[in-house]
Amino acid sequence: MLRIILFLCVVGAGLALAWMLFLPEILATTVKKRTGFEVQIARMSSNPFTGELKADEIVVRNPAGWPSGAFVQIRELKAVLDVGSVFGSRPVVKSAYLDISTVSWVSDAHRASNFQIFEDRRKGEKPQPKKLPAKEKEPEAPREFLVQDLELRYGRLEMSDFSGPKPTSRSLTLNFVKTYKDISDSKKVLAGGPPGLSAVGSVVLALFPGPFGEALGSALHESVLPSKDKNRKLPDPMRGVLEKLEEKPKP
Repeated sequence: MLRIILFLCVVGAGLALAWMLFLPEILATTVKKRTGFEVQIARMSSNPFTGELKADEIVVRNPAGWPSGAFVQIRELKAVLDVGSVFGSRPVVKSAYLDISTVSWVSDAHRASNFQIFEDRRKGEKPQPKKLPAKEKEPEAPREFLVQDLELRYGRLEMSDFSGPKPTSRSLTLNFVKTYKDISDSKKVLAGGPPGLSAVGSVVLALFPGPFGEALGSALHESVLPSKDKNRKLPDPMRGVLEKLEEKPKP
């Protein structure tokens, strides 16, 4: 019996080690296959029994062919999921720490931004068929979530526009630090936060499927109900930020 217990402990330790070693690669490969964006995770540890997750140096890069490679870089992400909430209808994150190094908004020659491309591919949006059903279904409301405690750090926002005859580029040093309590609506974070947070939320939703990613990603991601007009494109919020900067007189 002692040998059997020892053997099971060794096997369990081996499985845990394999889980930590291969999980980052599995997640990165899944995101790239779905979106075309490359993902690298330097270090990651996860305990499904306690709900703890930690990841260092998450780097998301634009697909090949873009005029600039950078998209989102996260220095550190730590969170604790309420494991009991997995069995309920509302995922709950007890605590989370998110240190965002840089978010890079890049618009190519066709005025398509990496924000829009990543979001569309993450959601799996496809062209609508020519013949629409007689009665359309009502759009589903966003799923409920709760993040009880979030410490957010955000270093820099970079914006590059290659759609005009002369490329323009801006870099904003934000050094944004804020703590939030009991987030059940992304407006609580996005309304007073710097631009670019919604892109990070989209990355978290894509990279960490399941209750954890759904709760933390939704806390940062703008929740917009689908429009009945499937052909209408939502405006790119980052383009408005860049245009306002262009309007300011240079010193």
